[in-house]
Amino acid sequence: RGGGGGGDVKDEHGIPFVSKSGSTATSHHSNNNPSNTQNIHYEPPQGFKLTSRVYTDPKDKLAHFDNDSAMVFPYWECGVSGSTTVPIPLQHASVRHLLGGSQPSTYSVSEFGPYPQLVVALSSVDIVLNSGEVQTFHPGDVVLLEDVVSCGHKLKGHDHQDMAVMILTLKQQYHQVGKDKTSLHSILTKDNLMKISPCPDGLYFSRVDVEPSPGLGNKVGKLLRKL
Repeated sequence: RGGGGGGDVKDEHGIPFVSKSGSTATSHHSNNNPSNTQNIHYEPPQGFKLTSRVYTDPKDKLAHFDNDSAMVFPYWECGVSGSTTVPIPLQHASVRHLLGGSQPSTYSVSEFGPYPQLVVALSSVDIVLNSGEVQTFHPGDVVLLEDVVSCGHKLKGHDHQDMAVMILTLKQQYHQVGKDKTSLHSILTKDNLMKISPCPDGLYFSRVDVEPSPGLGNKVGKLLRKL
């Protein structure tokens, strides 16, 4: 999950911002006072950070969680409408549902194959590994499953609840083991995408205090006068 610059706060419209001078920007709701116009320096997040990943340890040949590596999809396209990561080639996508209380009898085998997968939690889900490790992930969490050698994970609903996940199967095969290797390296470094990013360090715009108006588009249109 991408993070903004230090000291970021959110205004009443949910837009994070800090003042150009670095101090927190404050607002006073008045449409009649021109002094309420402020120059705001918005620091966009640098990228989307995966919640965790699962890899195969070459020593014990078992699957383990890696929560320490800062695996980030860098933003490649930035603008008023949002920030977008580099494209991630996929083989296919599917949604999996499991009834609450169900216990998968086997670890991942045929449906996993030699292809890594990104699992997007749509409900709270427990990932159980053949090493005995278990972690709970919540809606919005994204986990990279790279245990293609050990085939060592199970997915089930947390606390006997129904499970729903979206599974994104990556296009390239992967046969590596070890915490220091990842299937995403070739994707993120292809054509030097990770070396040069066109996204600016920050965006400067004028902010004028306005009364809340219906529709997010109207709010953004009034808040962002120019880049």
